[in-house]
Amino acid sequence: MAIIVAMTNNTPHLDRIIRRAEVLELTGLSKSVMYAHIAMGTFPKPVKISTRSVGWRESAIIGWQKGLSE
Repeated sequence: MAIIVAMTNNTPHLDRIIRRAEVLELTGLSKSVMYAHIAMGTFPKPVKISTRSVGWRESAIIGWQKGLSE
C-alpha cells in the first residue's frame, strides 16, 4: 500500500505503508521495545489501515532512524 505525500513537477512521491514485521526488521527493535518507545513518544505512531490492522509510514521510520544518527 502506498500513499501520495507530495507532488513535485507533477510527479507524485509515494510513501509506503509497511507492516510491523518489516518495521522490526528495519529498526532491529523487538516488538516490546518498539511499543515502549511508541508509548514514550519517541517512535512514530502506527496508522490504521483497516479495522484490525496498522502499519507505519516508511518515511516516518526512515526519519526516526536518521534522528538516531544525529
